[in-house]
Amino acid sequence: MIRVLIVDDSSTCRMILMKCLQKLESRKFEFVMAADGQQAWEALHKAYIQLIITDSEMPNLDGFTLVQKIKQVPMLAKTPIVVVSAMSNAKKLEFEKLGIKHVLFKPIEEDKLKACIDELFS
Repeated sequence: MIRVLIVDDSSTCRMILMKCLQKLESRKFEFVMAADGQQAWEALHKAYIQLIITDSEMPNLDGFTLVQKIKQVPMLAKTPIVVVSAMSNAKKLEFEKLGIKHVLFKPIEEDKLKACIDELFS
């Protein structure tokens, strides 16, 4: 069972991501949901999270700042992160500089998400 934190200010996007992951027959997931980066940051201190899927643009604490904070905490820094967003390629490069190699664009393509999960948990 992989505990995944899904972070997006859109409840619809959170549900779409959850449903995409549930379709992956090779893996089972347990979900923790957060509506923004601040809620995600708090959730990371309450539960052991094995995968983070986060949006980039959110209120209170955006995805980029969330990733920066995660990378500064040794116990969290190696947690796999997938960024899913409607951002530009320039923003993608900023995430890559933080060591995030899995950046997907909205709308979510199930096969690309599956490929990320397979690579991260192979």
